[in-house]
Amino acid sequence: MYSIAIDFGGTKIKGAIIGDKGTIYTTCRIPTEADKGKERIIRNLVSVINFLSSAFEKQMEESQKAPLQKLRSGIQTFRQKLLTFAPPGLVFSSRFKIPKFRIPKEFEKLRLKEKVIKKFLEVFKPHINGVGISMPGFTDKKGKVIFGGGTLTSLVGVNLKKELEDRTKFPVFIENDANCFALAEAVHGAGKRYNAVLGVIWGTGIGGGLVINKKIYSGAFKDSLEFGHMVIDPNLTSGPKCGCGHYGCLEMLASGKNISRRYYELGGKIKNAGAREVYLSSEPAAKKAISDAIHYLGLGLADMVDAFNPEVIVMGGSVSRFPPAVYGRLKKEIKKYALPVLAKNILLVRYKISADEGILGAAEVVRYSTEPNAEERMSEISKELKRIKLPENFDLDRFLRDYARMKV
Repeated sequence: MYSIAIDFGGTKIKGAIIGDKGTIYTTCRIPTEADKGKERIIRNLVSVINFLSSAFEKQMEESQKAPLQKLRSGIQTFRQKLLTFAPPGLVFSSRFKIPKFRIPKEFEKLRLKEKVIKKFLEVFKPHINGVGISMPGFTDKKGKVIFGGGTLTSLVGVNLKKELEDRTKFPVFIENDANCFALAEAVHGAGKRYNAVLGVIWGTGIGGGLVINKKIYSGAFKDSLEFGHMVIDPNLTSGPKCGCGHYGCLEMLASGKNISRRYYELGGKIKNAGAREVYLSSEPAAKKAISDAIHYLGLGLADMVDAFNPEVIVMGGSVSRFPPAVYGRLKKEIKKYALPVLAKNILLVRYKISADEGILGAAEVVRYSTEPNAEERMSEISKELKRIKLPENFDLDRFLRDYARMKV
């Protein structure tokens, strides 16, 4: 199964062809040009999809030639043997006589495989199942953008799914970038051995996603786990106000942006200090800012542990690159506030996938959204191949597995 996966934000659009098991094939990258409005963004997305689609078709055309070329090479080798050792019974010396040469069964098997592969290629043409898109903000179930993160506000109110499907030949599946991060880590990264994975983006803002049995938990309206907007301190009625309109949200208390803000609020002296510079500083203001952020994030994650009981929490984002000591402190805060029976075995780990989590997560969304159709397709292929008169000892299932690995 193949898909076109796209990860885009306000700055760039990154696209790739993704195969089974997360194999990345052709990639491309162009500017989003978000400042030029929604039409330019949509046109740029369409151009990436069309480029990758054309590249895929060319690759498949070449790759389908390989199995038959390999078989025909083997058949030609047997023909050469026949010519070399004919006529049967030819004497090379008084001591050595070539026995009568018979066409080996392997030759017949090659001929049969050639016939099966020809039929296979007639019935099964590798194709792209759909387009997966990872983006900041989120859409409703119909694909209408109801919140555009960063500089993508011009897309709010646009049915991006419909626009792209009308301009391309593919079904389109759109997912929040934090959810795609969580899904990529749950399938290919630090959480791949677990069935309940909480992915957390700890960066300029705070967000994340919950993946259960390798599928994103979407909630009733496809917009679940906006836990950066959980009110952690309801007593705050002043200070920085969150974009959602409330005071005391987790994002405003524990994000990288807030660590810097809190540091200066407490009298920090380093100019233009980001979260990392604050962590490395020995100033009391820096230590307090980091301590407060760890406390609030631990409190928020404890609530998530109580609500969803994940097996592992995978941390991503720029602030997640803090040293392991921070993770130890964060885990203590989670255990301090979460239900002990749920928190005692919780794993807290750093992400394993760095640059490609957006496209890998988007590809996984396509995979599980179209999986039933793929199963139906393979069933049709199997029925077609069984119409060929195969010998009783011909293992069709093994042949299909070998073909999938290009080992004919």
